[in-house]
Amino acid sequence: MPEIPENKLPDQENSYQENTGVQPPQYEFRLPEKQPSSPDPVESRLRMKRYARIRLKLIMTIIVVVIIGIGMAAASYIYADSTNRYSRAGSRWYDSGKSIQITQVLNRLESYTDNMDVNSLTAQIESGSYGLSDYLLRVFTSPAYLSSQADDTKFISDSYFAISGEQIGTEGMKEAELLLQSSGSRLVWLDHLCEQEGIPDRLSLEAEPTGLRSMTMVSDLPEYNDRIIGLLPISAEIKMAGTNARVKLFSDGHLQQNHSYELLGLQSADSNSTEVGNNIVTVYWDTRYENSGGHKLDYLVQTSDGRGTWISLDSFIVPEINSLDIGMISALEIPAGLPDSEEYDQSREAWYLINSPDNLAMLMLYQADADLNLELYNVMGEKKAVNTSREGIHAALRYQGDDLDLLPLSLRAQSLPDSQAGISDATSYYVRVFRTTEKNELPVHYSLVQAETVAVTVQAPYRYAAVMAIEDDQLLIPDDTGTSRWQPADNYQLLAADSSLGMLHLKGRANIEIDYAPEFSSDHKLYGLYAGADTTSYEMDTWTIEGSASNLEIDLLYEDGTSQKLTGQDTLEIKPSINTLRISVTGFKGDTNVYELKILRTPDSEGYHQILETFPLSYRTPLWAVHLQQPTWQFDVNNTNIDWVEFMTAQDRDDKNLVDANYSPYHWVEENSPVYDGASWKAAAIGVIEYFADPRHALNTVDIFQFESLRYEPEVHTLAGIEAMLENTFMASGNEFGIDYAALIHEAGQAADISPFFIAAKIIQEMGPQGQSLLAHGELPDYEGIYNFYNIGSTPNPEVENGALINGARFASLGKDPSTEELDDEEKRWLIPWNTPERAITGGAIWIADRYVAIGQDTLYGQKFDLIADPDLFLRQYAQNIQMAWAEGRRTYRAYDNLELLSEPFVFKIPVFMNMPPEVPEWP
Repeated sequence: MPEIPENKLPDQENSYQENTGVQPPQYEFRLPEKQPSSPDPVESRLRMKRYARIRLKLIMTIIVVVIIGIGMAAASYIYADSTNRYSRAGSRWYDSGKSIQITQVLNRLESYTDNMDVNSLTAQIESGSYGLSDYLLRVFTSPAYLSSQADDTKFISDSYFAISGEQIGTEGMKEAELLLQSSGSRLVWLDHLCEQEGIPDRLSLEAEPTGLRSMTMVSDLPEYNDRIIGLLPISAEIKMAGTNARVKLFSDGHLQQNHSYELLGLQSADSNSTEVGNNIVTVYWDTRYENSGGHKLDYLVQTSDGRGTWISLDSFIVPEINSLDIGMISALEIPAGLPDSEEYDQSREAWYLINSPDNLAMLMLYQADADLNLELYNVMGEKKAVNTSREGIHAALRYQGDDLDLLPLSLRAQSLPDSQAGISDATSYYVRVFRTTEKNELPVHYSLVQAETVAVTVQAPYRYAAVMAIEDDQLLIPDDTGTSRWQPADNYQLLAADSSLGMLHLKGRANIEIDYAPEFSSDHKLYGLYAGADTTSYEMDTWTIEGSASNLEIDLLYEDGTSQKLTGQDTLEIKPSINTLRISVTGFKGDTNVYELKILRTPDSEGYHQILETFPLSYRTPLWAVHLQQPTWQFDVNNTNIDWVEFMTAQDRDDKNLVDANYSPYHWVEENSPVYDGASWKAAAIGVIEYFADPRHALNTVDIFQFESLRYEPEVHTLAGIEAMLENTFMASGNEFGIDYAALIHEAGQAADISPFFIAAKIIQEMGPQGQSLLAHGELPDYEGIYNFYNIGSTPNPEVENGALINGARFASLGKDPSTEELDDEEKRWLIPWNTPERAITGGAIWIADRYVAIGQDTLYGQKFDLIADPDLFLRQYAQNIQMAWAEGRRTYRAYDNLELLSEPFVFKIPVFMNMPPEVPEWP
């Protein structure tokens, strides 16, 4: 380093003393003292000759120098004229007389930076388009160099070596440190170094450069390798002298955010300030621009004094993000886990990005084959809504955003990558779907849609449609192109979402699941449960379809007026008599639904436990639930004294019970069964028989009508009710045959003392809704004009075409024994021959009453299975169709419902068998 004259650094004494509090070091430079001498003549002459020769050489040298100078000046003028700058060629000498080659300097600088093209930079510097001092500044204020966190001593040493190719000496280091201390800026030293080494271009220096006084990271950052989506704010409290600084964020060494400290709207802190909040600087890691996988973050504050504070942050993971289109149903999957995989594991979760109009997020998840959790995050990575989807149960995510969910103003103008084009910065949300358990051996399948809810198409029960809006009896449903149109609500069955309970689980002792009745449905509001005297508590688990977007209030009310406040996962303390669990759900839209479970712990104050206890335990809960909904109905136990196994053995015999193979699932048909009737009636599989024969499957407000007493009740069995049952059938009012079937059936019921509703349902069951049977119209070949509306006597005969119909026609025309020509009194009572619709309908009704109702087979169930031992069991089973009692009972219910007669005091005779299985069979 060259000597610094005048004993000190120019104009720096005061500033150095102010900053350090000590007198700056003093430097003295002295010439040697002269010694006295005596003159010598010879020496004087020789000296004169030498001087003459020297003068001659000097003159010649001056002439040569002048000539060379003129040439160089001319060349310099021409070069300067072409480049408007001075030359910086690597082989040239600078004005200082120091020899520095550009390429050599650049090669030394290369060790302090990244991605340096020495040849290209040499060409730029030689051409004058770029200065060597400019690049020197660029290198030693670059993030690559500042990340090394070199102190001032290391910086001086590195920069001196880069320019000179030599190591700085001790005295030179002292002088350089003095310069940095007095100026406060590394740039002053770089500029001074360029000057003394003869680099002609100079740096632009600030009179008062910005320096960092203190910096503290104040962000509560996630844990190492946490998942990050959207924007991650990273904040620091920064105090500076001045405002000329940059705050930068790097991901994997690449610049992500670059903000001017001044433009962030912050003021530099006063040196005496103790207020923390005024100096918080926040930059954002925008993961929308990142590839999925792990990323390392670093934070840099770069000040105009040439210094920088580099902070190495943790590594985080950006998950793979998929886009969801509005209204488009997506069948999705969380893959199975890979054993011992060190890569980013996606087997636990899946992420989706949605664009939400009006800052409103509405999603539905359904058809999941495992329990799943759902979370909704705004673009700032803040969790806004949560929910749980249980296997096979749908769930919703709902959230109405506000201004706090939008991007910061400084980022809203930036666009997303092409792969996410069309997503609005200000209305983006992230959805996370993840497993509730650690097990991930198998993939999880589910459907997800951005819509208000989902509907099932009535005509195609396995086809789902997104529902964007609901207005009265219309649904707004998008087609495959995304165009939404209003559709009639009658064509769809909605999945309940708004203000709806998702499920209610109860567990008793030993963690055993407790069944209440009916089976839970979000659309049903009233439930019942019978509890024995020794039951004191249940564990409850319940949640809403809308999750955190809804409000759940739970109370357990006792008959004594006291109550218990509960949460969704709590213990129910049960007292004797009626305990009412009331669950109030206020949904995202503000509507409220109230669900009630009434638990009867025997004995109850009204004594209803005495009626229930005439039935087996497995009957009591469903009957209690039916009573809660229809308190006027009466239940009578029918103790059959028949063993269940004996009953099933008798029913699983040949053609005793049939199903239509053309309209039934394949597993409903007994393997290798022949056709017993018509074109496709085959033997029912044992599982189908067990289900429809078990009375407990019908203990609900609809199917229980297969146990209704079939006696004629004038106040119930009205003509208007019959007409309602006949709508949309071949017997409807104004039919093409001109017959008043409703009046005929009503008169037949009165004459036979049998329910005309039962008669109507029986005709529809046997003839088909549109009268498909030839016996409904008297059109069977060879038996024209003969009717048999109930298929009485239509025993199968597979060997003859239309064998069953022929047998039915023979019975309708000739009676019990077609071989005789005379009709007995009983056959005359049945109005045989049935050669008119009137005679067939009325006579058949009398035959049913005589053969079934009058002897005790006075329910649909009793007619189907014949539980009367006279002359023997199971002989007079009216129909072979295993679904006969179930189907006709449902028709009867619909008729009563249409007539608003369900509150009438119906009597139900419910059979009980010995040694019944403890569990009710599932639907086959």
